[in-house]
Amino acid sequence: MKRTGLFIILTILVIILSPIIFMALFSVSENRFIVFPVQEYSIKWYISVINNPVVLNSLGYTIIIGLIVSGLSVCLGFMSAYWLNNAKGINKQLFLALFTIPAIVPFILYGLGFLEFARNLGIARSGFAVVIAHTVTFSPLATVYLFHQISRLNEDIEFSARELGAPNYRVIIEIVGGQIAKNIFVCAIVIFALSWDEYIISWFVSGFQKTYAVQVRNMLESTFSPEVFALGSLIGFFILLLVSIAFGFSRKELTLR
Repeated sequence: MKRTGLFIILTILVIILSPIIFMALFSVSENRFIVFPVQEYSIKWYISVINNPVVLNSLGYTIIIGLIVSGLSVCLGFMSAYWLNNAKGINKQLFLALFTIPAIVPFILYGLGFLEFARNLGIARSGFAVVIAHTVTFSPLATVYLFHQISRLNEDIEFSARELGAPNYRVIIEIVGGQIAKNIFVCAIVIFALSWDEYIISWFVSGFQKTYAVQVRNMLESTFSPEVFALGSLIGFFILLLVSIAFGFSRKELTLR
């Protein structure tokens, strides 16, 4: 039975990771065209990506947007989760269900909605619009996650801090936030990864400066180059590293509890 379960897990992992593996394989091919099996190996496409200023600018631009979106989403999510946890006389499960809507509604509808929303408010298609759109999309997910973490805390610790005269902001930041600091960090990593990979909404609301995902799409629409495989391999392993770090912190937190 254990061997069967292990075989199923390994099969699922191979299916999930096979696109990244093949992309990494083609990224070191000398040939400009996709040929399998690979005849000659080279890292020239990686060198080409590193020397491509357009790609580097889009990567730097995406990192900045991801960090801003991650910070804003976690802050808004933490405040919303804290309020929801302490709110009285409301249906909390209904609110949590409403907060999960961004994960259900197709992003193409979100993209169209944000485009019209920004146009009516006079917000130009730009990085600022991308930050707003991504924050609105991902902060509810942070709220749901952090709510479940806050709801498991010992309320007596917060009550004792207030009784000892600690101001409200210190109780919220240092007592509540301090106890779930690792969870907040995990949430920030996950939202950064989600913002980094998000393409559809970014395509609708971004301006002349393109995020990494939109830039890759533009590269695919033009003359195909194995640079896409090299870039995709680098980013794929980068996102895999982020997810591994988040999983590691989550596992430690569960072990401590």
